[in-house]
Amino acid sequence: MPTDLKLGAVILAAGLSKRYGTDNKLLAIVDGQPIIESVLKTVVTCQFDRVVVVVQSTDDAVGEIVKKRFPVTIAVNSQPSAGMGKSLAIGAGAIVGAGAIQGSDLKGIAIFPGDVPFIQPATINKLVEQFAKSGCAKIIRPMVGDQPGHPVLFPGNLIEELCQLTGDVGGRILIDRHPHLVKRVQVQDRGAVLDVDWPVDLDS
Repeated sequence: MPTDLKLGAVILAAGLSKRYGTDNKLLAIVDGQPIIESVLKTVVTCQFDRVVVVVQSTDDAVGEIVKKRFPVTIAVNSQPSAGMGKSLAIGAGAIVGAGAIQGSDLKGIAIFPGDVPFIQPATINKLVEQFAKSGCAKIIRPMVGDQPGHPVLFPGNLIEELCQLTGDVGGRILIDRHPHLVKRVQVQDRGAVLDVDWPVDLDS
């Protein structure tokens, strides 16, 4: 990652895991640790200037893992049923609301679902490099073949729109709204498209 590039990262970990079943999928064990821990370990190695994790509560099992083990900022979505857009807006607002990066210093935000435990740091770094090459002006969307993946990077001039999101569409609405800004980047990392929606996904 370029050392002079000020970027934030938001990890969305307040979902209801409706498709997964009665258990919170972020607590499922992958390679000996919960999914959310795998994702956090990867993201914090990429030297984002600020990482915000959006959780349902700091007192539930996911919130406990985050606050006890990682030097990140926690933001609470007390209405997770309001959808992914709500969580994303809360996370983006927390990035710009305080901390070391504010205003024009912030070049962009990378959005990570909390259920992508297989993504590789090298993939994230490649996407950041492409973001920097675009002049920090493009929406960087990773692709594995014709499959869109994660994380998606949004430039700083779209952060206000991120902060206004609602519902369950998430950042995709900005991709549809600003197609001229989208730069699709091919990656060779299947982990970028392997999110965990069903228990069987852990056997992939």
